[in-house]
Formats: sequence, C-alpha cells, structure tokens
Amino acid sequence: MLLYRYDVQYQYTKGNRLQIADTLNRDPLPEQEDFPDTSINTVGLALPDIMLDKVKDALKIDNEMQMLKQYILNDVLTYEDGLLMKGERIVTPRALRKEVETKLHAAHLGYDAMMRRARDAVFWPGIAARIKEIANACQPCQQSKPANQKESLIQHNEGSNPWDKVGIYLFQIFDQQYLAIVDYYSNFIEVEHLHTTTSQVVIRKLKNLFARYGVPKVCISDFGPQFSSAEFTAFMEAWGVQHLKSSPGHHQSNGKAEAAVKILKNLMKKSKESKSDTYEALLEFRNTPRQDALWKGNKNAIAKKRASCKNVTPRSHGQTGEATAKCQKTLQQNSP
Repeated sequence: MLLYRYDVQYQYTKGNRLQIADTLNRDPLPEQEDFPDTSINTVGLALPDIMLDKVKDALKIDNEMQMLKQYILNDVLTYEDGLLMKGERIVTPRALRKEVETKLHAAHLGYDAMMRRARDAVFWPGIAARIKEIANACQPCQQSKPANQKESLIQHNEGSNPWDKVGIYLFQIFDQQYLAIVDYYSNFIEVEHLHTTTSQVVIRKLKNLFARYGVPKVCISDFGPQFSSAEFTAFMEAWGVQHLKSSPGHHQSNGKAEAAVKILKNLMKKSKESKSDTYEALLEFRNTPRQDALWKGNKNAIAKKRASCKNVTPRSHGQTGEATAKCQKTLQQNSP
C-alpha cells in the first residue's frame, strides 16, 4: 500500500552484475571454507538420576556454589547441565556434603583411600582437610590401622585376562563361616556366606561364582580338607580348572587370598562397630581406585565401577560418534 502511489518500473539485472546484494539476493563469497574433521569426546559414569536432581536443587540455594558458577575461577571449573564440574568431579553443594562424606567413609578404608575415591568423583573447597578430620576421628579406623605403614608390595605378572587366575580361602568372623575369592588380575573380591564348610557347599558356591564371572584357568587354595577332598578334585577336573595348592608351611604362596580375607574382615568389623551396611562398604571398596598399577588400567574389566550416590557425572547417551559422522558427511556433500 505504501508503494501504490508510485509508478514503479522493474528492470532485471543479472546477479553477477550487481554491486551490492539487495534484499532478494544473496551474494556468495568467492572463498571456499575448509571444515576440519572434528572429534567429540565424552566421559560418562553410571549414576542414579535422583542424585543428579538433588545436586541441582541444592546448588540453586547454595550461595557459595552460585558464586562459583558465576565466576568459574581460573577456568578450572565448568558449568554443565546444571552442575558445577572440576574435570570429571562434581563440585558438591554444602547441603549434600554430609551425605557424601558418609558415603566416602562407608568402607572405613582410611584417609588415603577416601582421598582416592574423592578424586574420582567429588570436590569442594577444603575437602582434603575434611576427609583427614573424618579419618582421624573414626575409632574403628584408628583401631585397625597398622602400627607402621609398609611399602607397597611389588606385583608379579598375574595373567593377561580377568578371572584367569583366582585364589580362594575360608575364614570365620563373628561365629560365621565365609568363602573369599579374589581375582589375581584385577584384585576384585567376592565373598559368600557358608552355612557349613563341607566340600559340597563350597563347590556349590564356586559354581555360582563361575557361572557369574566365567570359569578360571587356575584356582589356588590351601590344603584345607574342603579343597583336598576327592569330591573337590573331581569338580576342578570336570570344570577344566587347574587346582594349585599353597605349600605347607608357606601360606604366603596364597597371599593374594589372605590379603582379601584381611580386607573383608576389616570391612565387617568396622561396619559392625559403626552400625553400617557391610555390603555398602564392600561396594565402596570396589569403587575406590587402587594404588597398584594393574588396577589403574583394568578396573573396568571385572571390577567395573558400580553406581553409588557419588557417581554424579551425567551419562553420555552414546550417540556422539554417529552424530559426528553424519555432520562430516553433510559438510562433504555441500562442499563445492
């Protein structure tokens, strides 16, 4: 209507003769852009979604967390999907720190192990000092702490695959009998309660474990009557397992299983003294990064990290590689 009072004449001009682009034309650039290949990497851990929601809600009302969110100090922290992150660690709001401290301390593994677990999952200012305070104030931890810290045992080659070689050991605590089994490759520990310690019961428990994790090539035990019986020998032969027994008088030859028993007894004692759940403590022990070199590279083999309240890194939905390939294909098709 605004142009109705004018006598407008239209004249066609080729686009390549236009000096400037009008509103009905696009002036393409003569240069060609090269789009480099892009790789997108994500890291995700299994977690309960309810914990993520709790962290997000607590972060919104935490003044300290809001300040960190705004400033993202020194580019050390990032803000992702409603969460503050320090690398792969969640920055935990004040309102949830007590709960996280309880989970970190559930296995009563002492300061060093608690710090390794924290470095794997959570962070807040002063966390190291707080963990040290908790460990020093824990009576069960102090009572069972070794008088002198020994240097780490040098590990020998224990096979090339998880569950190839296992050690088994019977032990008693609180008038109850248990069977411990440890994987020599990953140090993964399982424990089974025994109503009786006959060969038949032990065999039934081992069959259950073998069905769950696979049949090992080698099984090491002591000379206990349960492991020396004809029935147990026949079981090992039928399942194709090489049964090795530690030398009489030299129990160190099955030291891996004995070390596992020591760990399990400590967990059970500390859990009873602190009136906490033994199985939750065992879960946290399995989730705690180990100091030995084998564990670092193979913790996801058998001892895969299980979900717990501290695994609060968002999941990756596994679509990154497909999306990247699709994007690259589109760019190639549209390239002149």
